[in-house]
Amino acid sequence: MKSQIKSFAYVLFGALCMLAVAQVFAQSPPWTPPGNPPECLSTTLGCNAPINVGRTLQTKDGSLAITNGMLSVPIFQLTGNGAASDKILRSDGSGVASWGNLIVSEGPEGPNEPFFDAFSVNGSVGGSAQKNMGSTAIWSACFLTGFTTDNTSSSRPACKIVKSSASSSWILYAVAGSSDTVHCYAMCIR
Repeated sequence: MKSQIKSFAYVLFGALCMLAVAQVFAQSPPWTPPGNPPECLSTTLGCNAPINVGRTLQTKDGSLAITNGMLSVPIFQLTGNGAASDKILRSDGSGVASWGNLIVSEGPEGPNEPFFDAFSVNGSVGGSAQKNMGSTAIWSACFLTGFTTDNTSSSRPACKIVKSSASSSWILYAVAGSSDTVHCYAMCIR
């Protein structure tokens, strides 16, 4: 009887091993890639802007706010619809933002004073020139942005910016060599 039980155990173990090997090497169905994500229409709750999970264009009107689920804190209010090329976003002290033109002028001019200004001055052959770029009360910093020269002499043309204590102004200087010219470029920021 013992030998029959042993034989039965061997046969059962062999059958289980064959089933395991057959399962491992069994052919699986062909793989199919996942389909496209479902469309999320703006009329469906949770799909309206700014949550954009679909391929449709969505916009959001109103003020921008940060929320933690219970409290909404307005950051700033954006007025107008002027987002376009060559526009900047600026805000006033109360947090109202608006789209405006990028203004570059030759010094402060009325209520639309720019936040930066570009200046240039030319030093002619063997001479120097200067440009008063405005008060230090208006501009917090001024810096050189470049220069060009037709340097043909052994003298070296120069450009420099000086914060004048006498006139409380920023001065752009161009000093040309004995036989060349120099063009100096600067920018001031508020």
